[in-house]
Amino acid sequence: MASPAQFAANQANAVLSTGPRTVEGRERSSRNGVTHGATSRQRLSSKETQEEYDAFEAAVFEHHQPANAYEHLLT
Repeated sequence: MASPAQFAANQANAVLSTGPRTVEGRERSSRNGVTHGATSRQRLSSKETQEEYDAFEAAVFEHHQPANAYEHLLT
């Protein structure tokens, strides 16, 4: 728990923050909240292509062979 002095200092520092200024910085900071890909709206990581993702997805479904929509969601 922050002391009252630390809390005041944090608030004062936050006022000075301007956030990311470059396109790359904005893109990177837009992914700050991504912690798990299972429920992510963004399906691809920044290091994979659509073809790589499609091949991986096909391999997972072939291995697990989901029988219904619920199992499909879990794979």
